Amino acid sequence: MAKDNKLKQRKVVNEDITQIRNLLILLIVVILICIGAYFLTNKLINKTSKKTETETKVEFNYDIATIGTMFNRPEKEYYVILYSNKDDSVLYNSLLTSYRSSDNYIKTYYVDLDLYENNKALKEELNKKPTNSNEVSVTGPTLYKIEKGKVTNCYSDYESMRKVFE
Repeated sequence: MAKDNKLKQRKVVNEDITQIRNLLILLIVVILICIGAYFLTNKLINKTSKKTETETKVEFNYDIATIGTMFNRPEKEYYVILYSNKDDSVLYNSLLTSYRSSDNYIKTYYVDLDLYENNKALKEELNKKPTNSNEVSVTGPTLYKIEKGKVTNCYSDYESMRKVFE
């Protein structure tokens, strides 16, 4: 009987050891799966964040205005030239560039008539003395001289603009 008892005890001990060993193996497998999932998600997150982290350089051009802002610029005296890129833009750009390098330079803003918010000013008739942005009406390239928010002079041909900018 003592032999039977010893065999039963060994069998119970062997079963307990087997269960503990199986539990340890299961625990190690679960830990390895968790570590693998961590590194996999970390790699995927880093891959997507590298794609979305592109630098964009933002530059503001303070020489550009819109029809809506041409009467409320910060200077007391300035010019606003309205023209389309379709209208000999190279000619007007070179005129502005040479004027900006002169000694008697007065701040000059450019309004692009090709933009949707500005093209409403292109009409059949020229308004030489608009008092607000809703009254601005041009037939082509036009230069306004504005002093204290009011139009003082209007030039609608290239030669008169060139004389002003000399």
